[in-house]
Parts: sequence; structure tokens; C-alpha cells
Amino acid sequence: ASFVRQLWLCLRRAFLQQYRLIPALALEMGVAVLAGTAMGASVGRLPELYNGVLKLPFTAISPSPLPTIIPSLGMYIALAVGV
Repeated sequence: ASFVRQLWLCLRRAFLQQYRLIPALALEMGVAVLAGTAMGASVGRLPELYNGVLKLPFTAISPSPLPTIIPSLGMYIALAVGV
């Protein structure tokens, strides 16, 4: 079968599985909302991740003046993925 046909069959099968188990779909959507909320909370409290003066040509390796933001972002994203 062609790629488009395989894609259509896969999509149809996925929709059928979701239709058969409506509570599982609701749980999956709820977990996705919680994960999105956790990811949004991780970056929503700061106006920008990197603030400060970055001078050329060292902009790619310049450290952020907020040393705790990268570990906390990693923690929030890992928490959201783990949910």
C-alpha cells in the first residue's frame, strides 16, 4: 500500500481505538493538560530565560545571569513528562 493509504489506515485505527475507550481518552487529555500546565508554569514566571549582555562572538557560550533557571526548567519539564 502507498504511504498515504498506510497513513489513513493508521489514523482510522487510532480514532477507532479512542472511540472505543472514551474514559481512557478523557484521562489522556487530562494528563496532557496537566503536563502542559506544568511546562507553562516552568517558563511563565520569568519574562525571558536569558537576560544580560551577550557579546559577539561569544553569545553561544555566554552563561545566563540566572544560574538556577536551567536546572529548574529541566525539573519542571521532567515532572511534566513523568505525569
